[in-house]
Amino acid sequence: ASEHLRYVVCEQVEDIALVYPARIRFLQLKTRDRGSWSANAMCDRGIDALARSYISARQVGIHEFSSFELWLEGPISDLKTTVDFCMNPLNASSAIKAKITKLGIKRSWLPDFLERLIINPDQPTRAHVDAKAIWEIGAIWTQLSYTEILGIYERLLTAATAAQSASVMPNSVQACLATAQPYLSLELPDRGQPGDDSI
Repeated sequence: ASEHLRYVVCEQVEDIALVYPARIRFLQLKTRDRGSWSANAMCDRGIDALARSYISARQVGIHEFSSFELWLEGPISDLKTTVDFCMNPLNASSAIKAKITKLGIKRSWLPDFLERLIINPDQPTRAHVDAKAIWEIGAIWTQLSYTEILGIYERLLTAATAAQSASVMPNSVQACLATAQPYLSLELPDRGQPGDDSI
């Protein structure tokens, strides 16, 4: 029961923070258009943010029950230093450890940070995620055309992007929600009210 997820916090301290009753997972998500991830590249794009999160967590005394996770689109390099680092961050080379201390992690904190660091490579590409989401929409609403499915997905992405940046949701989404809201609890619409299909 202690592992039930309580909160998902997006775009605050980290890309995503998952809050459980007894622990917090800070997740940094990184995409890559081509090539593989080296340990050096991870430090520049991902571990730098996780180091800041660790320092913030340490300042408020929650680092002891937190993990700091780097989720990487695509593969890692097959260099031994990178493979060893990903399998167990405590195996970081002295050069990588030096690079992490330059990110603000004190030498005395380094073993604790590396023990809490988790690296998850080989995550699906953005194109794969898009295709899966589009397939799911089509499976839910089988009567929609492919063009309509793409339109819905585009609107969902726009709304999610607006939410992540704490900006105003697009008018089209707001207008649809505002129009449908008064009728969502009605079993049968009266004359002039939109029915289920319209909503």
